[in-house]
Amino acid sequence: MVRLPSLLLLAAAAIGLGSCGSSPTQPTTLTVSSIAPNSGTTLGGTSITITGSNFSAGATVTVGGVSATSVTVSGPTTITAVTAQRAAGPADVVVTAGGKTGSLAGGFSYVSPAATTNAPPVIGLLSARGTRPNQPVQFADLDEVIDVSAVVADAETPGTELTYEWSSNAIGTFIGTGPVVRWRAPLTPPLVPINVSLTLIVIERYASVDGGGLPVTRENRAEKNIQVSVHDSKSEISAMARDFLLDFTDSRITDLATILRNFTDDIPACASAKLAEGNEIDSNRQNYTIDLAASTVGTPVVTFNFQGLCPVHTVYGDACALVPVDWRSIRKPTGQPEHVRGTDQLSAVYLPAQGRWRLCGSDFDGVTLANGNHRFIR
Repeated sequence: MVRLPSLLLLAAAAIGLGSCGSSPTQPTTLTVSSIAPNSGTTLGGTSITITGSNFSAGATVTVGGVSATSVTVSGPTTITAVTAQRAAGPADVVVTAGGKTGSLAGGFSYVSPAATTNAPPVIGLLSARGTRPNQPVQFADLDEVIDVSAVVADAETPGTELTYEWSSNAIGTFIGTGPVVRWRAPLTPPLVPINVSLTLIVIERYASVDGGGLPVTRENRAEKNIQVSVHDSKSEISAMARDFLLDFTDSRITDLATILRNFTDDIPACASAKLAEGNEIDSNRQNYTIDLAASTVGTPVVTFNFQGLCPVHTVYGDACALVPVDWRSIRKPTGQPEHVRGTDQLSAVYLPAQGRWRLCGSDFDGVTLANGNHRFIR
């Protein structure tokens, strides 16, 4: 019997064992084969399903270089995700998991939606009015608070979502926001009367896209203004009342147009009163010479009652100025002195078209204190 050497037996055993074992493990590859849907809006928010192989937990997804959200690995061949915002155009889809990366070039396309263009808001009626009965529109006295309101319509945006910006030439202050506010007239403007422009700007902001399809906020603006005539009515009426009575007291002034310069005849009742006053002044100039130095014109007391009546002779007026007067004069036909004292009432009206106060009529309520045979005529 022939015996093989021990080394040969060991070598043969090694060869035999090698022929019975498995081959080395080959590395797996992550692949991306399809995307569904394969297009969506540039605004993002498209839910996509990615199909491939060798996906694993913790995978990340980018579409066009932008990270997707809500990434969920359903299994080794399926991932769902939501696209982010990106400019229009083809986009590579890339999946990374377990240190491996797979991609699908141009697998998704971003499509830009049509840009939205809204019509601007429309400001209809814009009004400004005080709260006193029968007070003229677009009128305010110093430091008075008036109501200001606008009627605004917009085809796409509810009124509650619009922005309202009120301004007033840096004069006065607004109270409140929205289409209905209040405005406080200035306390001490540089000059009265003064016209103040109240301006409303209505802003509509809405979502649209730019040239690349990315979201932008656009805005429309509408603007409208209204004029408010601001007055120091008591001072204005008082000044006109005193000017008239002081001119009347100076018998040297005979020109009726000068004396009656602050009276209006734009209103029929005032035209009649002005004519009657002119006749009385003319008669007074013919029959009396007023002692200017000995006569006095006091401080007017002004009250308001728009479209109301003044108490002396119940005459029409928006305001009444009651002025204490004391006149001493010489009656020309006899040379006799005469003394009369009482209250002169100046009725005043506001003329919206002119934005100013004017005197309407003058009525005297007084008694003759000397030489009662004659009544002092104004």
